[in-house]
Amino acid sequence: MIIAPPGQLKTTTILSLESYSEVLASSDINIRSMKSVRDQVLGGQFKTLAFAEMEKLYARNPATASNIEAHLKLFAEDGLRHFSHEDPSSAIMPARALIVVGLTPSTFGQQITAWRENGFLRRFLRIQWVLKDDKALIEAVHQWKKLGFEIPTVYNGRMNVPYSLSIKESTHILSTIKHQQEVTPTQLLKKICCVLKQRDSKSWQKILDDVAPSFNQRGALLEL
Repeated sequence: MIIAPPGQLKTTTILSLESYSEVLASSDINIRSMKSVRDQVLGGQFKTLAFAEMEKLYARNPATASNIEAHLKLFAEDGLRHFSHEDPSSAIMPARALIVVGLTPSTFGQQITAWRENGFLRRFLRIQWVLKDDKALIEAVHQWKKLGFEIPTVYNGRMNVPYSLSIKESTHILSTIKHQQEVTPTQLLKKICCVLKQRDSKSWQKILDDVAPSFNQRGALLEL
């Protein structure tokens, strides 16, 4: 869950995930398309669902928003099996995916109490940032120069990554998310660290420490 004000590269960051073949990235969510998405997740076509503008969800009918929320919760943890119009006794395997959502601080503030009560919040690792230089974007447009915002190296995600963290390393990871020590966010961050460690055993902790301020309640300054 990426929390940032408008104009802070939140949407750009999320939609850049489209470069990965197993990511379905969209600027919107609707219930009509979720059935086909479930089937595509079950079939292995998608492993990550990325939605850049979560606030659009709450511009709709509250009942519709709650319904979509419930489906996202299932995707993120238990696995989505049935829709309301389907026979609940039918044998359908659970569809699970990594969910990435972007939203503004105001939307987060409006929803946080309900999300705590219904279990939505505890399923997400949350990061917050603002640009260190709030003139960086307009200056880049003025000079007609790219910001150097790079899309990550494409990786197909099929490598088996073993759990490789020591107790000391695990303790350090827990200290970085002391405000978010729920089971699912902690598991997610430890899996991320295992992947980073597999790719570069020397620099992964520096990457974690660079990102760590974004996990706390004050958020981080993003330097371009």
